[in-house]
Amino acid sequence: MVKQLDISHIDFHTIWSGLGQFLVRGWIPIVELLVGFILGPLVKKMLMKAAKKAPDKGILTFLGSCTSALIITISILLAFEQLGIRTTSIVALVSALGLGISLALKSNMANVAGGLQILLTKPFEIGDYISIQGKKGRVTSIELMFTTLLTNNNREIIVPNNEIVTNLLVNYSKMPCQRLKLTISVTLPNDIAQAKKEIEAIVSKDPRILKDPPMRVCVDHFYENYAYVCVFVYVKGKDFEPCKYDLYYNITSQISAFKKDPQQSDS
Repeated sequence: MVKQLDISHIDFHTIWSGLGQFLVRGWIPIVELLVGFILGPLVKKMLMKAAKKAPDKGILTFLGSCTSALIITISILLAFEQLGIRTTSIVALVSALGLGISLALKSNMANVAGGLQILLTKPFEIGDYISIQGKKGRVTSIELMFTTLLTNNNREIIVPNNEIVTNLLVNYSKMPCQRLKLTISVTLPNDIAQAKKEIEAIVSKDPRILKDPPMRVCVDHFYENYAYVCVFVYVKGKDFEPCKYDLYYNITSQISAFKKDPQQSDS
């Protein structure tokens, strides 16, 4: 005969209450982590999108990276707190680990400091065309640890922020206009005075050439059977490269007495 199981002494209310608390305590940390890891990148994406229309894009892109990391960190700490793990101990442990990691990754910390320095001093902004140790490109983003450049041939260059603040930086977009220098060689014994007039007429037809400061055409030097004529004009930053190549083509193709100097200078 099977003995009947006596369950009258079992407190199902306590069991269900404990199980409910366990499930709640188990699910809340998961939800907090999900919210943090979803909300962090989402906020960063929103700030990146807003940066496209903002006058100071660099600050928003930098804040996007910082805010995303902060939201994720807070969600992790809240999850630990919900599980009953004391966050003060975690913070102390993380601080100790952070100190050790920062000593091991000094260059990365220098990149973060460099990013802050770029945002505070503003040697350039998003959209500026700059040169860093021979790397030329237009600034597309300023992140927590690096800055991104887009070259004229559509290549992306990632430059560590510390490298930017510790090396020579040339910002071609800082001034409203730039001086463009063309060096042209004319065969002798052509009339140099007439050649200067013809070159001035060709250059003045280009609408991208600024009237102020005025154009200047002069003879730089003579070498063998050539007279080297320099043309100095001012253009807007965005017109520098296309204008240089167009002027060289127009001059050398329209006046047969001229040849482009193979050692041309555009400074």
